[in-house]
Amino acid sequence: MPWRVTDDRAFYDQAEAYQQHTGERWWIMWSPSGRVFVAFYCGPFTIRPVRVAPHGDLLSELARAERAAFRLAHRPSNRPGPAWGSP
Repeated sequence: MPWRVTDDRAFYDQAEAYQQHTGERWWIMWSPSGRVFVAFYCGPFTIRPVRVAPHGDLLSELARAERAAFRLAHRPSNRPGPAWGSP
């Protein structure tokens, strides 16, 4: 039996609801070939795309990814400091 877009209408609708919830920070889509939601971060940090199965908690995973990226970006070793050899 061939696959049709209408077979996954509920997943596409859920992706749209997630998109409305996250606003412009994330671009969210349903991947019918992977059978997962895929979210691409559009903010100031570098975050790998997040993939979550339909029964997973996508919004919690997105929040976790943002927190991890924020912590990494604000580690003391990532802050500008005095140049080597400076007193």
